[in-house]
Amino acid sequence: RLNSTLDKIEKGDIEVNLNHTGLDDLKNQLSVSLIVSALIIGSSLAIVADKGPRIFDISAIGFIGFVFSAILGIYIVLRYMINKN
Repeated sequence: RLNSTLDKIEKGDIEVNLNHTGLDDLKNQLSVSLIVSALIIGSSLAIVADKGPRIFDISAIGFIGFVFSAILGIYIVLRYMINKN
């Protein structure tokens, strides 16, 4: 039995079909999550650098980055909650 299966594999007679469902949404969610994490790290570095204009006594670039990260983070959570149902 094993020999016949191995012979079929060697001859290329075995065909495997794979259907992926939901991987596109997962890929998009993972991409946005990586962007959010990069924005958080970059914003933190901008705040620590303490250069440029200031908003609420912190770097404006860092503040804007954190706001944008928060918006994207909320988007990820809402999208997850909607797709979960």
